[in-house]
Amino acid sequence: IRRLLEPSRMIRLLFACLLVCATASAAEPDVGLELTLVNGLHHGTPGPQTPNLMMDLDRRGGQWDRVWANARNFNVSIHWGRVNSAQIAGDAITLDLAMRIEGDSWVQGGRAFYQVALKRAADGALEGTFQGKFKGKDYNGRAFGRVKPPVAVRAGFVPVEPGEHPRLIFRKSDIPRLRALAQTPFGKAALAALPRPMIQEGGKPIIDEKTGEPKSLDAIGMGVKYHLTGEAKWAERCRETVAWHMNDVGVPAFARGRQWGPRIEQVAVGFDLCCDAWPAEFRKQVASYLRYTCTTMFNDPQKFGRGINWTVGSNYAGPIFAGVAFSGLALVGEPGPEPTKPQAPSGVDEIAPVDFQPQAGVPVVPLPVGAAARQWLTASVGFGMSNDPMEGIGEWADLRIAPGTEIEIDETKAVFGVLDAKHIMAPDAKQPQRGGINLRSGHIAAGKTFTLLGYHVIKVDAAGQYKLRAPSSKSGRVQVVLAGHHIASDQVIGLKPGLYPFLVCMRLPSGLWGSLEPWFEAATADDLAASEKKLETAKADYEEKVKDWEFDLARWKQNGNRDVQFEKLNEMGRRMMYLFAREASGDGGYQTESGHYYEDAIDGPARYAHAYWNV
Repeated sequence: IRRLLEPSRMIRLLFACLLVCATASAAEPDVGLELTLVNGLHHGTPGPQTPNLMMDLDRRGGQWDRVWANARNFNVSIHWGRVNSAQIAGDAITLDLAMRIEGDSWVQGGRAFYQVALKRAADGALEGTFQGKFKGKDYNGRAFGRVKPPVAVRAGFVPVEPGEHPRLIFRKSDIPRLRALAQTPFGKAALAALPRPMIQEGGKPIIDEKTGEPKSLDAIGMGVKYHLTGEAKWAERCRETVAWHMNDVGVPAFARGRQWGPRIEQVAVGFDLCCDAWPAEFRKQVASYLRYTCTTMFNDPQKFGRGINWTVGSNYAGPIFAGVAFSGLALVGEPGPEPTKPQAPSGVDEIAPVDFQPQAGVPVVPLPVGAAARQWLTASVGFGMSNDPMEGIGEWADLRIAPGTEIEIDETKAVFGVLDAKHIMAPDAKQPQRGGINLRSGHIAAGKTFTLLGYHVIKVDAAGQYKLRAPSSKSGRVQVVLAGHHIASDQVIGLKPGLYPFLVCMRLPSGLWGSLEPWFEAATADDLAASEKKLETAKADYEEKVKDWEFDLARWKQNGNRDVQFEKLNEMGRRMMYLFAREASGDGGYQTESGHYYEDAIDGPARYAHAYWNV
């Protein structure tokens, strides 16, 4: 029997070897492409004077990374997408791309799709054409670019371990050597100069009356001193100073970018230096601040002032984008929750009431037509939930909430309680029935960005069609769930007499909005038509959202459950620093502006370059 089996065994072994060899030979080599789609976007009508779309594509380990793109004469946001398929055969390259064109404060985005055909020259130059579809219009144009040269990893480099801090100014392994150097005469002098003091007129430091020491806003200097001395007080002072920077939104009338950029850099590098010594709750607040502040810099930049010059190489944008890039380097690799699958658009025309008895203490309010309700249960935490609530809120949608109900928001407990009447918006002459939740009356959990949930039960007395009004923005994300159904703002639904559990979830950087006031209006025929059209668009976009989610989920699993939003932030920052180096410096040094503007613009990017090679 053994002799009869041997040939079969040998054949199987030979076949297995052939499969391994075939797999190895078919492994796709790493490649990077830099492309420009001439007139790749438009504001409604394709044509020869419309914006170009510049993008980076990288294939590593046989997989295509996220595509990052800019079209600065379309808007100032940064766009990302997927390579649906690609073929590279000899000098021919074909690409099927799906892009998510992000809107900013002034120009709306949308989904764009491209079929690109290129020829590669001997020097790596690319030339070809594309077929595009954006805003319902089909068009075509020229595509050109290059194959990017490979980037070599420097000899002896040790990759950063997940959760390793510090990592930006120096690595954890550098600390013993630096502490020894701090004992030299030069090291002692350098240590004595940290943290950098606040200076008053006459060149003298401002003395803190409580501590007797010079006042300072140099969180980075405090963090460095913490590691070089081992004294815990410097980590605590760094925490206090980082908190001060997060709460500071003041900017001068001029040079706002040079205020915001260093502010974000102080928070990001301070986090990297001292996060291991801080309470977990504060670390979440800092990470939340960085995530949403930096994302808003791209998607809603008007929030930071109308006077900022967003040109990539300006002395405003250079420091800002450096701060964003530092934030990505500080956070990338931190663990994060599984990406939440987007919630499908609710196509319901009518929602039935729920047959249940609300628990004791739960507010039951009349259908709030024309103004928000004045009774609420609320729960909040002092950081922004990692997932966008407008993409779905999971099991919270089916909760029957009462005073004392506990939920977990990114592993932090939040408890529902009765909202005090002093935190309800006050009626006035223009809005005598006004209600809703006051966001500036002191009840929101401390932190630069927060998550808030509000709940009550609505009692409908008369059947009818009603339009929900629950506005959101790029920064303020608002999700409403009515009787278990996710409802979008301006959606028209039919209601019948009975009880409807109502839950609203908000994620917002504090200080941007004064209130949360969801309400209903009696729907008109025009409202119904607009609601149906909006639903059609939402359903088409949902299919692409699911593909985006599948891409992110696969990467999250592959990368050891690393936070997807932090990875995106790091990639966005790297992209903008690359554009700064290319557009502002090029091959001949920074020449975009002169005088002190040179230093103002390039200081942050130059510091980032050092940190980048550490990570």
